[in-house]
Amino acid sequence: MPAATTTNDQSPVTNGGSGVAQLDHILASFTTLTDPLAINDALLVIEYSLQGPQTTAQTTQKILSSIPLGHFFTVLQQDHGYDTEQIIHRTCHILELLLKDQAYPTLVQDEFLVAALGQALDSPSPRVRALGLSQVDKVSEEDLPVLRAL
Repeated sequence: MPAATTTNDQSPVTNGGSGVAQLDHILASFTTLTDPLAINDALLVIEYSLQGPQTTAQTTQKILSSIPLGHFFTVLQQDHGYDTEQIIHRTCHILELLLKDQAYPTLVQDEFLVAALGQALDSPSPRVRALGLSQVDKVSEEDLPVLRAL
């Protein structure tokens, strides 16, 4: 995967180099990004690292240990101007990739995650609602009372 250079203060641009170094840089700075283009570019790198040919469980864990899941949900709630829909779509896809192997007991241990998924179900964005439903489906397979609480 290509390495990043910057076109402005925050926005990485690929130019051919080490994908690991690029991902490490993004993981170290993602929670401080405010520019929609920089956020979108960073999400693109994270998304690629989760679905690319080199994806491993270690990559997923590295991302989860560097960026709190709550931050991704915060990104979903922010207005990113013209880039909002693209950022929502990419963030939802990343969350689906990060959560796909998370079992029901893991999901319900995190009160913030349960609350965020509940909010996702009420989101005006169809893509965010679909994300919430995909995770609620895991809950429905295990514990109907928890589902009723949502």
